[in-house]
Amino acid sequence: MTTLRVLAWLLLSVFLLLVGAIGYLPFYLQTHKADLEAAAGEALGRPVTIDGVALGWLLHPRPGLSIVLHGLRVSNPDWDTDHTLGPHLLEAERVDVTWQPRALLHRQVRIDQVVIRGARVMLQKTADGRDNWQLGKGKDKDKDKGSSKISLRIPTVQLSDSQVTFASPKAPVRRADITRLQLDGLGAEPLVLEAELSINETPLTLNARAG
Repeated sequence: MTTLRVLAWLLLSVFLLLVGAIGYLPFYLQTHKADLEAAAGEALGRPVTIDGVALGWLLHPRPGLSIVLHGLRVSNPDWDTDHTLGPHLLEAERVDVTWQPRALLHRQVRIDQVVIRGARVMLQKTADGRDNWQLGKGKDKDKDKGSSKISLRIPTVQLSDSQVTFASPKAPVRRADITRLQLDGLGAEPLVLEAELSINETPLTLNARAG
């Protein structure tokens, strides 16, 4: 009987510690929002700003505890000075990010899935062939390979209720309204795409596989 009581108290203590840690995590994340912005900016090679950080829970595509980013913005490269579609490559109302806990033991952040809602993606191509969607550190990215603590290899990316706009100097601006898009295998093979969207008010369903 005494052994059962000790075991019960131990289990209760562990449970309370977990509840306390989960309850404290949102305050910790918000306090260290600037560090998160800096780490994301280093990985993407662009300034990143976030209005707020919280803790959430994802049910789909895979259940898991998530970090919720409210008001996420990823800037355009420095060479974009005319802001044809605006100053940002990406503006998102909400982004849920889940991670692989084992990687934390190696002081790394390995993202498991990213779910983006209410986003505007502004893609631009210039007359001299430059585009604003090439992320990373440019020519130095191979030298720094492996030094970043955030991996851009993401098993699942999901986009919903969003809009993608593409501007090119040789063509009119085109727009796609995305009901749902899921990309599996980003950064690894095979790459699988499933999407429901409309381009210039024409509904489309896409299924593609590469690699």
